[in-house]
Amino acid sequence: MKTSTIILALATCLGTALPVAAHAASFDCKKAATPVEAIICADPALSKADEEVAVLYRRLLKLDPGARQGQREWLRTVRNRCRDVACLRAAYEEHDTQLRLSLEADNEEATPGAAPPALR
Repeated sequence: MKTSTIILALATCLGTALPVAAHAASFDCKKAATPVEAIICADPALSKADEEVAVLYRRLLKLDPGARQGQREWLRTVRNRCRDVACLRAAYEEHDTQLRLSLEADNEEATPGAAPPALR
């Protein structure tokens, strides 16, 4: 009985410590400087969404250096105005979609005359 109690206690401790380490925010959560960053770091799904948006943004930036201004604008006018998880989830979902559409458009411009993805 004592052994199972110890194992359960260790599993509980590890279970609460591991998700923090598994977060993949695009910034160092130890240096989270704003309430929005703290919310992102506290929520594994938001942290993952932040990292995914960062990956898409970096890909778009390689194709379109002007994307930097759009990202800054989104951070200032959308993401950083959120005050809760629901708002941030919606903001990240919408931005993820916008970045994907921009990447598709830039890829099509980079390869004129290429067949649509469904026909390749």
